[in-house]
Amino acid sequence: MNKKNFLKILSKTLERKIDENKRFELDSLDVLKVVEMNNIHFKSLKVDGAKIMKCQSYKELIKIYNKEIN
Repeated sequence: MNKKNFLKILSKTLERKIDENKRFELDSLDVLKVVEMNNIHFKSLKVDGAKIMKCQSYKELIKIYNKEIN
């Protein structure tokens, strides 16, 4: 998946616009939504919810997905 599609899916999942260059906060419901998004779009990738919770920006979150997003 490319970065643009990931950003679009992430914004839709979190029900708010996510900007590549701005920081954001994720609450526990947001983390569950991202985990569910992961289960749908990245079935082979196991992501730890605690790592997602620590992310404060799109750039930090995308690092979790490493090679899955180009």
